[in-house]
This record gives sequence, C-alpha cells and structure tokens, in this order.
Amino acid sequence: MAERNTRGRKTGLSRVNSGALKRSVSGQIAPNAYRMGRIRVAVRRAFIVSRGKPIVARDVLVRAYPRLKRFKDYHRWSVWRALRELAEVIARNRSRGRPNLWQPKSNCSVYDD
Repeated sequence: MAERNTRGRKTGLSRVNSGALKRSVSGQIAPNAYRMGRIRVAVRRAFIVSRGKPIVARDVLVRAYPRLKRFKDYHRWSVWRALRELAEVIARNRSRGRPNLWQPKSNCSVYDD
C-alpha cells in the first residue's frame, strides 16, 4: 500500500477534535449562536426601509449583495433561509414568477436589537 504525502501535517486528527466543535457537541452553546449574520441584518433593514409594507426576496437580495446584478441560486437560498427565520409569507405577488410577499413574524420584532 502506498503512503500518503502529508507534507509534514499530523495525520489521524479529525475536525471533531477542534475546540469549537467539541463545545457544540458537548452540549454547550456555540460561540456564534446569538449573533446575527449579514443576510439576516439585510432582511431586518429591508423591513425597516419598507415602512410596514410587505417585501419580496428581491428587495433583500439587492440589499444583501449590492455589488451583484445577477444572483446565483445560493444567494437566493441564503436570503430565503433568513426570511424563513424572521418573516412569514402572507401572499403571492401577481407579477411574473409570482414571488412571495413577506411580513415580519409577530414574535420577532425587526425594529429591536
């Protein structure tokens, strides 16, 4: 059997041996559990700018990725995940593609920190 070239790295260590993963596996709270990511911040800001009107995912995409003109599927998926956490679908728009109309969930305020 041929030996693997490890270039001086230690072998046999898995990612579970890292400190952060050990803490999360052992039942402690992960260090970033209560932080708000930039996509979720973009969702909150889109609701603030809309002044109580429903928003569509495109509004959040433009705010989350301001340098992009065309969005890939993983951009849309990230925005959709954040919207699912912070908002709820209230209706479907009548425009092309029929995007969902979102409003903030009643139990989480987008205006408070």
